[in-house]
Amino acid sequence: MKKTIFHALLAMSLALLLANCGGDDGDKKVSRPPSSGSSSATDPDNDDSYNDVYPAANDTPYAAVLKRCALAETIAELCDLNRLPLLGMDKPAPTVDDIMQRVLTSDPWMATRFKQIISDAPSEFRTLFKGLTAVVLDDDVRPAYYSSGTGAIYIDPAYLWVTNEEKKTINVKQDYRSGFDDELQFVSTYRYVTASGARAANWGSLTDDSNRTYADARFYLSRLLLHELAHVNDFIPYDSYDSINRNNTVLQAVSNMEEGTISDQLVSWRPLHSTIWDGLGKVMFQGETATGAQKALTAEDVGLEFESDSAADDYAYSSQYEDLAMLFEIAMMKKFFNLNYEQAFLTPTGTETYCNEYFIGWGAVGWIGDTDVKERAQFVTSALLPQLEMDMFYQDLPGPQYLTQGQDWCAPPNGSGQQKIHAPEIVPPSDFYLPH
Repeated sequence: MKKTIFHALLAMSLALLLANCGGDDGDKKVSRPPSSGSSSATDPDNDDSYNDVYPAANDTPYAAVLKRCALAETIAELCDLNRLPLLGMDKPAPTVDDIMQRVLTSDPWMATRFKQIISDAPSEFRTLFKGLTAVVLDDDVRPAYYSSGTGAIYIDPAYLWVTNEEKKTINVKQDYRSGFDDELQFVSTYRYVTASGARAANWGSLTDDSNRTYADARFYLSRLLLHELAHVNDFIPYDSYDSINRNNTVLQAVSNMEEGTISDQLVSWRPLHSTIWDGLGKVMFQGETATGAQKALTAEDVGLEFESDSAADDYAYSSQYEDLAMLFEIAMMKKFFNLNYEQAFLTPTGTETYCNEYFIGWGAVGWIGDTDVKERAQFVTSALLPQLEMDMFYQDLPGPQYLTQGQDWCAPPNGSGQQKIHAPEIVPPSDFYLPH
C-alpha cells in the first residue's frame, strides 16, 4: 500500500537540528531533508542542488547575503541576525514587496506566481512572514520545510505551477519518506472539501501534459504557507524579537528562548497521550520498522485510537512541531477559506486504484470541531496570530461529522446533499501525501 508522498517538513529533523547544533563545532551540518534521488524530467538543472537560486528582487538591502545565508550547510556558515535579520525586525508590518525582497528563486515564473498568490492572500498571511529570514523557491525542494538553523522556509514549486511549461522545470523525484508505512494494513488519507463535499482543488500531475488552474495553485500554496509559517512562529514568537541578541544566529536565538517554543507550551498544557499512535508515528513518518502488533492494527483500530486523543491529524504524531502546525493549518483553512478537512483511515483491497477499492474503517469531516481538538487549536491560533479575533469562529465551529464505516472512499460526507459518484474515480495521489 505504497503512498507517494510529496511534501513537508519532517519535524524530527528540526528536533535533530536543535539537538545536534549546540556547542562550538562549526563543522556540524545544518539539517536538511535527505534526498530520495533525483529524477530529472526534462530539466538538466534538476540535480537536488539549490545552488541555482538567485534573489527575486535585486538592489535590495540583503540581496548580497541572502543566498549565502539561506543555503548555509554548516553551523559555522550560519549568518547572525545583524547580517540577515528576521523580516519582522526590520519590517513590523511587512508588505508583499518586503516579503519578495527575501525570496530566492531558481526560475522567474516561481517568484511571479508566489507574489501573485501572497498578494491575493488574507492580510494575516503577511504577518506570519515576520519571523523568517528568507524564502527559497527551488525546483529541487521536496519536501517543503522550515529550517531553524537558517530561519528560512524552502518551498516545493509543485505547489506553484499552473501551466505545462512551468511544471516541466520541476524535479519529479519522490519524497524520501515514500513507503515508510508499506507494511501497515491501513492507509491514512485526507482531503480538503467545500461545504457541499466537493474537492477543494485539483493537484494534477508533474508527469503528464495537463494544466491546472490558478485557483488550484492558490489553494495548495496557501495551505502550505499556513503550515510552514506555523513552524516559523512556533520557534520564534512575535513578542520575542526585542529580546533577541542580533549577534546570535537564528539557531542560537531559538535555543535561548526562556519559555521554549509555542509547541513546548502546548505539550505542557495539553499533550497528546496515545502510545499506540506515538509508535505508529515513528513508523509512518520517521521510518522505523513496524512491529508485529503494529502490522496487525486495522483501519478501525487506529481510527478509534485517534478519536480518543486530541490531535487534528495523524501527522501530529510525527513530532510536537507537526502537532502544532496541523492544528494551525486546518483551523486557518476553515477560517480564511471555509474549507473542511476530511480525513479517514482506509482498508485497501490490494490492487487499489479507484476510490471504490478503499473502504473506510474510521473517518470524519471537520475533526477540528471536536471539543478537545478545538481547545488545543484555539490555544495555537491565539499564540501564533494574537491580533486576530477568533472567539466567535470557535464558538460557531460545528462538531465533526463522521463518515460511514464500511463505505468506500467515493462517497461524499454524510448529509452533504451530494449523490454518490456513479463511475468510480481514480484516487488522486494527493489524498495520500503527507500534509507537509
